Amino acid sequence: AKKINALRETCIGLQLQEILTFTLSSKNAQETKLNLKNQEFAEIANPMSENYSIYRKSLISNALDFLSKNKDVEFPQKVFEIGKTIELDPASENGVSEKTMLCIAICHSKTNFSEIKSHFEAIVESIGVKAEYKAITHSAFENGRTAEAIISGKKAVLGEINKNVLKNFQIDLPVTILEMEVE
Repeated sequence: AKKINALRETCIGLQLQEILTFTLSSKNAQETKLNLKNQEFAEIANPMSENYSIYRKSLISNALDFLSKNKDVEFPQKVFEIGKTIELDPASENGVSEKTMLCIAICHSKTNFSEIKSHFEAIVESIGVKAEYKAITHSAFENGRTAEAIISGKKAVLGEINKNVLKNFQIDLPVTILEMEVE
């Protein structure tokens, strides 16, 4: 809780607005809209709605959904969420693993990889650890503008969201995102 509070304070210091979104989601939001293929999710046995039929395994689609619903609000928009995700994990006692993730999303006409990387570096510095970067390809992000970072054995992904994903969420301006495992 102490680490999460420190992260929250750092994000607020970076002038980010905190958002809270649902931990239940849909395959459409978590997979299709992000251009991901063949994902496995922890599913609800008898969902009341298709919109809330799985547990999210990433905060990225929630952040993009939030931005898509706030297109008429003043820009730049800079938001963050610290929340739980659940992934299938056959090695665990109950078949799933729960992680606490931090997601930062920035939306305005000039946002780019350098801006989201500077936010990531401020966060990493605030918790006193170093990060190692490597370029990766990820179907939700622009090629050549995406990186994976390893911080104390935990992964982070950061970069510019690609135009097809922005179109899927009906977002007209560029968006950069960082998602990192906190605990």
